[in-house]
Amino acid sequence: MKNCWMFVITGMLLIVTTTGFGRMAYGVILPFMQEGLSLTTIQSGYLGTMLFLGYVLTVGLSGALQHTLVQKMFC
Repeated sequence: MKNCWMFVITGMLLIVTTTGFGRMAYGVILPFMQEGLSLTTIQSGYLGTMLFLGYVLTVGLSGALQHTLVQKMFC
C-alpha cells in the first residue's frame, strides 16, 4: 500500500507541473502564433477561451470520475 501512494503522489505532481507549464506557455507563444498563423486578437481570444474551457471541463470531469471510481473500488 505504501508503494501505491508514491505512484499517486508522483502522478499528481506530474499533472500539476505539466498543466502549469502548458497554461503558462500559451501566453509566451501567443504573439508568435498570431504572427505565424495570421490570427486576429479576437481569434486568439477564442483560442484561449477554448483552451481554458477544456482545462475546466477536464478538471471537473476528472473529479467526478475519481469520485465514481473510488466508490466502485472501495465501497
